Amino acid sequence: MSFTIIFVLSILLMIGLTVIIYSVVKRIFKLLEERLTRLKPVSLKTVEKGRFILALNMLLVLFIGLEGITSSLADTIFNPDFVVSELRKLDLADAATELWSRQSSEQLTGQVAGLFSEEIYAAQSMEATISQLGPSVIDRLTAAVYTGFEYLTGNQRDLDLAIPLDDLQQALKQNLVKVVAKSPPAELKNATPEQLRAYCDEVYQHEFEKVPPVVNVSSRNSSPDVINRLNEFRITASYFSYIPMLFLSLIVLMSALIIVVRRNFKAALWELGIIFVVSGIIDFLYAYIAQQAGMHAGMLSFVPSVNVWLLQVVADVVVAVRQPVVLLAAIGAGLLTLSVFVPRNRIDKKATLALSGD
Repeated sequence: MSFTIIFVLSILLMIGLTVIIYSVVKRIFKLLEERLTRLKPVSLKTVEKGRFILALNMLLVLFIGLEGITSSLADTIFNPDFVVSELRKLDLADAATELWSRQSSEQLTGQVAGLFSEEIYAAQSMEATISQLGPSVIDRLTAAVYTGFEYLTGNQRDLDLAIPLDDLQQALKQNLVKVVAKSPPAELKNATPEQLRAYCDEVYQHEFEKVPPVVNVSSRNSSPDVINRLNEFRITASYFSYIPMLFLSLIVLMSALIIVVRRNFKAALWELGIIFVVSGIIDFLYAYIAQQAGMHAGMLSFVPSVNVWLLQVVADVVVAVRQPVVLLAAIGAGLLTLSVFVPRNRIDKKATLALSGD
């Protein structure tokens, strides 16, 4: 399924959820209006006008929700600084060691206690190497992240990444020699340095032969299917920074239209207050869904340290998604409170004359 189809389906699901929640909350406030007749907005003259205002309300709720989500994504997933900061939180040494230990444990069946196998030597060498070069590797990955974002946002025509790992190869060899020399296998207890080095070379070829001197990533060598998916994502990413501003402009426009069509400032404030409260509830629900989905993100990895890291990334994204919730609730509560104290006749008349141009 392409990225575009997934995006469209997500928007449709969001629209359906928004309609349901808005209808429920609107009904609750309608019952409250009936009890508080002093706050009850002026009745609409026509059914058509009521339907038009309802459509504006739904659009405003939708635009507020989309603005909050797109702003949160622009500040997190589509922000290279956020990605880099999260990447630096990953304990690369623990992740690499756990991964290697898991692979080794599947092969170390029936080993005699105290007998060091090639896999154990390799795991110890890997742990020492990543502890030594981990920060340097992270720096190279962060540089690759920025380069990748330059490509995805359309600032580079092609993606060409080259991550050198020759120093990693050398460190693996040196640490492997140290580990074996410190505790050689039983058959090499009295071996000469040359024999130990030959054994280390054999272990290195068997365990680390797939470690390349350079990791090359190029869009030119990708398959047509990968290129098509990358192009779809690039189109979205190139315009994503402008989408929140677009929705913010639409929010202002919808709010102004509601005030103009209502022709009643007090009623418009009450209506907008309801809308912002509903939007806060919807954003809170979206954040809750994202958090619950994120709780399963750690299960995508069988490496414990990576599981913890993934959960932390999800938690940081959810924090960004939740930020507009309090603001929306505060704006809604403020508008509802203001509508209580706004005199109906005098100010509504002035607002109506000002907005209608009469």
